[in-house]
Amino acid sequence: IVSLYIGWCIADVKDWAIQTFESEAIAQKFEDEEIDGRILVSLTVRTDEAMEKLGLTTLGKKGKFLKVTDELAGTCAMTINISVEILQNHVAKVVK
Repeated sequence: IVSLYIGWCIADVKDWAIQTFESEAIAQKFEDEEIDGRILVSLTVRTDEAMEKLGLTTLGKKGKFLKVTDELAGTCAMTINISVEILQNHVAKVVK
């Protein structure tokens, strides 16, 4: 199972940004900077400079972005951990 967020294309991230920040201008910056799902949950966009480039100029917007992307990254990690456990259980059954 691959996390949904990692597979997001640039358009998916733009849609997410519109819903998250209720701003077409911010969402457009995500698209202009070619942010896809992998980049969204990476450390690349978590710098102050990167957030400024994405239109996240206030402490509130930056805080919201960090919180929401932490949640997305946590979901990705949880999905991977669950997938490994499912795979291990499946292998154990096959080997028996």
